Amino acid sequence: MLPNHTPYIVAEQYGMLEKMYPGRVNLGLGRAPGTDAKTAMAIRKENFSRQEDFEADIEELISYFEDTNEVHAYPAAGVNVPIYILGSSTFSAHLAARLGLPYAFASHFAPAQLVDADQIYYQEFKPSRFLDKPYMIVGINAYVADTDKEAKYLATTFTQTALNIITGQDMPTLPKPVKSEDEIWNNYLKAQYVPHFGPVALKNENIIGNEKDAVQRMTDLTVIGNKKEAKEQIEYLRSKIKFDELMVNSYIYDEVAWLNSYRLFSEVVKEIN
Repeated sequence: MLPNHTPYIVAEQYGMLEKMYPGRVNLGLGRAPGTDAKTAMAIRKENFSRQEDFEADIEELISYFEDTNEVHAYPAAGVNVPIYILGSSTFSAHLAARLGLPYAFASHFAPAQLVDADQIYYQEFKPSRFLDKPYMIVGINAYVADTDKEAKYLATTFTQTALNIITGQDMPTLPKPVKSEDEIWNNYLKAQYVPHFGPVALKNENIIGNEKDAVQRMTDLTVIGNKKEAKEQIEYLRSKIKFDELMVNSYIYDEVAWLNSYRLFSEVVKEIN
């Protein structure tokens, strides 16, 4: 979240990471503060409202890696750290396309503007010294199991997690899955206020009394099922939008089931490719 940090400090830190682990580091840059105003001010007191400076901050950061700034940021100077633009709105799509940078869309929790952002990025992309052609990563949630029933069972952890976010509940650990989603919606704490969720500006009329709809909107881009069903869902997504890579998020309570879900998902992707 670049507004929270000076470009110089980010360059130093990621330059050091690249030196320590060559070829292992990518740098994703987001515009949202990712936290509330008080915390943002504590992180960067001199100017905690810098979203309007996002593009300028990116250019400054790049200048440290390319060592074209009159100030030299060591050990970042001359180091190649791939930079990605992160986003959950069309603003980031326009920016990534204009700068000719790869683009990662946070549709795993904010899918509402994915289709528009996807079209904007591919249509407006300008080749740059970073990329010859557009490259887009789409974030999705995935719950893949040997049976459809088991996958739906695992996914109830995600429903509870999203509901906790929407209603402002503390989440020290992942919730245990439940037998069906009916158990969740038959007995839950309703939202009393609109909580802060850094990446998305939640609105009162979309939350209070509309918790189930809000959770549905947040979790809309979720693959749930066995391998056959997961493949059909991914291919359907490919028929609707362009993308070059999927970034998969899976809130699964049981570690064995979590690893198995990723294994099955990877097998599906290999079959598709």
